Amino acid sequence: MSDSTPGTAMRRLLLDVTSSTSTEWNTGVQRVARSLACACLEAAPTLGVRCRTVHAVTRRNQFAPLRRRHERAGLPPACRVRARRGPLERLADRWNREVAKIRFRPGDVLFLPDVCWPFPIIPTLHKARNRGAVVGWLVYDLIPLRFPGLSEPTNEAILRRWVPESFSAIDFFVGISRATADDLAAYLDEQGLAVAAERISHVTLSCGVRRHGHGDLPMRSELDAVFAARSGPIYLAVGTLEPRKNHRLLLDAFTRAWAQGSAATLVVVGRPGWGGDEIVAAVRGHAEHGRRLWLFTDVNDAELTRAYGRADALVMASRAEGFGLPIIEAERDGLRVLASDIPAHREVAGPDCRFFSPDEPAELADLVLAAAAARGGTAAPVRPGRHALATWDEAARELIGICTRMSRLGRKSP
Repeated sequence: MSDSTPGTAMRRLLLDVTSSTSTEWNTGVQRVARSLACACLEAAPTLGVRCRTVHAVTRRNQFAPLRRRHERAGLPPACRVRARRGPLERLADRWNREVAKIRFRPGDVLFLPDVCWPFPIIPTLHKARNRGAVVGWLVYDLIPLRFPGLSEPTNEAILRRWVPESFSAIDFFVGISRATADDLAAYLDEQGLAVAAERISHVTLSCGVRRHGHGDLPMRSELDAVFAARSGPIYLAVGTLEPRKNHRLLLDAFTRAWAQGSAATLVVVGRPGWGGDEIVAAVRGHAEHGRRLWLFTDVNDAELTRAYGRADALVMASRAEGFGLPIIEAERDGLRVLASDIPAHREVAGPDCRFFSPDEPAELADLVLAAAAARGGTAAPVRPGRHALATWDEAARELIGICTRMSRLGRKSP
């Protein structure tokens, strides 16, 4: 017996970007959601598909398609569209009211590439499906479920409830990596949620940061001064300040390397997340802070792009990731990459990446020292990037292809 209702060719792709355009956060999730949505908007017309983004517009007290001028500007964060942040329930109400106004019909695909699971939107997804739409979800990771001690307890509770409750309202799932897709398939099986293998796939994300409204802004003087005053290799650590990013191992490893004569500088870039205040305190309380250790918590896309261009290496010590976007961003610019040995990093990293245990700071310290010794005190690689990397256009076309196939496959059975 078929597990689906017969589908039809995709005519319209609707992308939800509520979270990314309603907050000022700029983690990997927001960078992916905005960049992927922008690329889909550009690629869809060449593939014969209508594509629009949908977004909470607070001054109209509803959820509406993002204005064309903002789409053309590159889906800017909240500070550009002046969206006021409010309770999740209020945003969800706007989402539900506006999406309910859309006249869904067969051939529509409602895709959720943003953080959607904190919002109580499941009834609206059911309404869309009942009117003929196919619904898809971009899955970044299951870290709150797989590693509950490394993420905010509230997120674990919400996601643990969201997966089974939303299962009957979602027709297909797209992981941001093969590792994430495989983990999702395993988790659904563990929970007794049967889904055909063809309804779980993954998309190859891009290598670069698309600029979202900050392209003409110069690098702030404080950050510029760090690069200008270099006395040795500069390592970037990019990611939200939270326990799973393993910043304490970074501090321990570089403290060991400095004690053994390393001239490296560590620049930590990321906004504080859950548990981030303790990490901020540890960095700012370190003896090398302001000398060979720096922290910047509000770097924009343009500054991050320039930092990649001027740094010598990226170090990523995460205990768990769904993808590892900074690795791809760094390898775009030919940086040397040192990464923790976890499945997602193994999947996305290039052949020159060096891996270390996320539990052994001495291994990372040895890599930092060895890199400098091999290059006479520097860790600078040959630029540009050393292996073929995808573009956002390629990622968008791959995603649109997946959505097209899923539209033809149709809605899955309850």
